[in-house]
Amino acid sequence: MDYERQRMMGNAGGRGKRVVERLEEIEAIARETQSQCRTWQWLKNFTALGVGGPVAAIIYPSTLVGAARLVDRLQRAGIGWRALGHGTNILASDELHDFVVISLRLLDERLIFEGERVRVHAGYSLSALVQAAADRGLSGLESLSGINGSVGGALRMRSTLAGHEIWQLVEEVWVADEGKVRCVPVAEPMRKDERTFLADDSLILAALLKLVASDREKIQAEMDRVWQERLSRQPDLRVNATRIFKDAPVDLAGQIIDRLGFRGKSCGGARVSERHAGFIVNEGGATAEDVFKLMDMIRKKAWQEQGIELEYGVEVWREEV
Repeated sequence: MDYERQRMMGNAGGRGKRVVERLEEIEAIARETQSQCRTWQWLKNFTALGVGGPVAAIIYPSTLVGAARLVDRLQRAGIGWRALGHGTNILASDELHDFVVISLRLLDERLIFEGERVRVHAGYSLSALVQAAADRGLSGLESLSGINGSVGGALRMRSTLAGHEIWQLVEEVWVADEGKVRCVPVAEPMRKDERTFLADDSLILAALLKLVASDREKIQAEMDRVWQERLSRQPDLRVNATRIFKDAPVDLAGQIIDRLGFRGKSCGGARVSERHAGFIVNEGGATAEDVFKLMDMIRKKAWQEQGIELEYGVEVWREEV
């Protein structure tokens, strides 16, 4: 075993060996399902916040059918997996993670436009989808201008603005189901709560959105307005940062954090953004533990002083949660 692998194993504290010891089997499953397998990857290189420990493998399916088969093969083999998306809504701990990661970024399928409808795979860039629709004079996605991440990530994270907005447009979704690609028509009750038909361990593969024809210049003007407004309220896009808490029922998380006096406060390499207190910024060299400690301080004070229970607005990958 080379030095890099030994270092990762050391960070695991003895955990994660089940996946590590089955690496050859995981690579074989990837080949069987026409997927690329990249071993010994650091999640900090794939997340918006730039933190996260190692994982034994990240697997990239090339087709929707291959992705469905991949999930089925992993589940049958008892190998845990999680979907990466573009890493914008993931906070991963520093330890070695005892599962493999699936990324749909390299799917062969492209955007398919038919009139006012568009079919898009879950690994597709949300911002690229917004621009492609605007270029064709299709309205409905303007409010998502400037939001990074994947389409699948937005669909999975309903609590975010992107998740809320995009589900209003969904007519069908395709999910991995027992090794096959299953199409699910989305009725109105489902738009309000995807848990009525999506299990926690399901993998969203693609979606069909219904947009509205409109004037291209008006669409672009609205996108530019939304983008500029969003740019003025969030940290510099060139730094590693992410919005960490859900907005509370009675107030915005950023306003709550600001009132508590945490704007600009740091813990290790993690700092609450001075421009928007709802964001935590990696100043360089921050660990996930720095972020968790800062979040815990904020949550504790919010509860003690204002009786507000702040909820994570990101998907947390660590054993304790």
